[in-house]
Amino acid sequence: MIATFTTLIFFLFFILLPLPQAYYENYFFHRPEEWLPALFFALALYGFYTKGGWKKSDIEYWIVLSLIVNIITQSVFMSFSAELFDYEFDMAHLLKKVSYIAVLTGIYINMKRSFQNESLVVKQMIQARKELESDKQRYKALMNSSSDGIFIMDMDGNLKECSQMAADMLGYSMQEMTKLNVYDWDAMIPADEIPNLFRSTPVGKSLHFPSKHKRKDGSIYDADISSIKIIIAGEPVIYASTRDITDLKKKTEIIEKQRAEFKTIFDISRDGIAILDLQSNFLDFNDAYLSMTGFSREELLLTSCIALSIPEDVERAMKAMQIVMQIGYLESFEKTCVVKDGKHVVIRMALSLMPDKKRILISTTDITEMKDHEQQLKSIANYDPLTNLPNRILFSDRIKQNITNSHRNNQKLAIAYLDLDGFKQVNDTYGHDAGDFLLIEVSKRMQKALREGDTLARFGGDEFVVILANQNDEDEGFAVLNRLLEAASSPIDMQNTVITVSASIGVTFYSKENAVDADILLRQADQAMYKAKLRGKNQIVVFDEVSP
Repeated sequence: MIATFTTLIFFLFFILLPLPQAYYENYFFHRPEEWLPALFFALALYGFYTKGGWKKSDIEYWIVLSLIVNIITQSVFMSFSAELFDYEFDMAHLLKKVSYIAVLTGIYINMKRSFQNESLVVKQMIQARKELESDKQRYKALMNSSSDGIFIMDMDGNLKECSQMAADMLGYSMQEMTKLNVYDWDAMIPADEIPNLFRSTPVGKSLHFPSKHKRKDGSIYDADISSIKIIIAGEPVIYASTRDITDLKKKTEIIEKQRAEFKTIFDISRDGIAILDLQSNFLDFNDAYLSMTGFSREELLLTSCIALSIPEDVERAMKAMQIVMQIGYLESFEKTCVVKDGKHVVIRMALSLMPDKKRILISTTDITEMKDHEQQLKSIANYDPLTNLPNRILFSDRIKQNITNSHRNNQKLAIAYLDLDGFKQVNDTYGHDAGDFLLIEVSKRMQKALREGDTLARFGGDEFVVILANQNDEDEGFAVLNRLLEAASSPIDMQNTVITVSASIGVTFYSKENAVDADILLRQADQAMYKAKLRGKNQIVVFDEVSP
């Protein structure tokens, strides 16, 4: 600005001050002294040209034009001027004014653009301040929106800035927080170690550690801290994010206690407990489960729960696993397992998908003895304990099924009532053990005489009832009845004694046209059997042949 105003003053001086009169008539150039300023103008012009970049500077561009005009003025018009006010003299002054105007134009343009640039810079600074303020507000909002407490401290531990959550966690106001040092709330860091600790931490080094923080009221809570040393505005600071983990620690302690309790139950339970992956491979099991299978721990870890199933139960076991993965549990499932040495064990299990959705917990009970007992009860309820033939209860169910099938398929059904002849004399002569032996042997022989699908039942004493299915071919039916007579009358060797009995058989037929219930059929067969005994025994009588 000083150079600009100095130049302006000199231009004004030369405009107002008249040039001295100088004239040398004998010289070719009437004013040879005018070549001196022309030389200086040329040197200045050369300097601007060699400097380079003058076309990019508005003021230098117009100065170059002014120098060119001045060279022409001094070397041509002023040099040939013979008088104070002649044509050359006037033209020279006119060109000088043009050169002044050129310089003033350059100064004007340069100043205008300088003011414009300054205005732009001011606007940019204002915009930058606004953006900085906006960034600060966003930064503040981010700090305050965090669920963790945010602390920013200098190298001496003095708090420079914090979030509202940090103040709330410690029970201070934001104004009170500005006066605190980290040792005021951190109960684990000695105050004299803070400066060395903060300064020795490398920039960019992040740390994660537990601590205990002290509130304004003196109460202590467990804190989880993540910190990092960073540079803000050219200064190193400690940025720390803290979280109150008092409740989390209590919950963790509860979970650990529950886990320990579960482990105790797991280990001492009399039921077999095992943990499987989603492919039913064993991950863990208690001693009760291990004892139930008979395998060693190493052997069991190399197999799966499904692989222990008998072939008939494999598909059911796989479906059970799918149900557990779909709905999360299966209250009761029974299957038979092949355990150590090929032994079969019947188990009842409850399955539950564990919270991680990656494991399945099973609780099993060995119900082999119970199933055996149930089978025994079922056998007692439905089978004759001496001959193991169906008794009256099971026979009743079988005859109803056969009647239904015969009616549906339009087939005949034969019911034969059989009573042994001479059985009482065997009991009286040889005793009840001999009678039981006789019943067992006759039952086996008659069972062999039947076809597949026929049923032989013992009604008690020496009375038997036979169901002969599909009797559309009566000849085949009578062939079976004759084999029964032969089986009953064949001699039986018992302790070197040969015993011979015979049988009286009464038979009746069921058909769709003659549809009667099971009780009537039994009475009809019984009547026919009674008639066979009256006719001399060891024969077959059909109910239709029984006279009223």
